This record gives sequence, structure tokens and C-alpha cells, in this order.
Amino acid sequence: MPIDPVGKGGGIPPQATGVGGPDAAAPTKTFEVGATDAGGPAGAAHKADATQAVASGPLGELRAGKIDVNQYVDRKLDEATSHLKGLHASELAHIRDVLRDKIVHDPQIADLVRQAAGSVPAPSDE
Repeated sequence: MPIDPVGKGGGIPPQATGVGGPDAAAPTKTFEVGATDAGGPAGAAHKADATQAVASGPLGELRAGKIDVNQYVDRKLDEATSHLKGLHASELAHIRDVLRDKIVHDPQIADLVRQAAGSVPAPSDE
């Protein structure tokens, strides 16, 4: 069975009319940014809400000095595992321990925490 010579000797394939090029229809109206985009008033309100959430969340409390980096990581682990509340306490504790260990010992994750929090949490005593 011979191999089909793909890309050999076919020339330029024909284009459908009206798809592009000089035969294409011109746009009927210009693109406009609506009020719900990031640049509009609603976008500014959304940006303000996001800033407020950071200021009042665990990162804001850490930056304000209300909590330390270990408490910050504990709160973020609470958020990350909140959907697992149906598990047994020992299973949930094991998952949290594995995640905390990963945060402390994985160089890429530790670097992300260091960028956000300014330092990395201390390894847990086992």
C-alpha cells in the first residue's frame, strides 16, 4: 500500500469565497467595551471587591501582622480542604499534613508562599 505524498505537488489549496481576503465582508460596527468589562464602572467595583477580600482575608491579616505565616498556611489549608468535611478527622488531618509538608518542602510551592507571605512556614514536628 503506497504512502500518500502529503504536502507534495498539490500547490496552494483553493479558498472558500467570503472567508477572508479581499472578498471578505467589512465589519458592520466597531468593537466597544461595555460597562461590565474591567475598564468600566462595574469592573472597578469588582476590582475594589477583590482588593477588599485580600485586605480582610488571611493574606491581609498576615500583612497587617495579625497572624504569622504558620497561621496563614493553616487558614489556607482550611479553605483548601473545606469541601472534605465529610471525611473522618484522621483522614482530613493526614491530607492537611501532606499538603503542609508539600508547602514546606516543594521548592516551587515554597517559593510561591514566600512571594505571597514573605516567608515559608516551619516544618511540622513529627
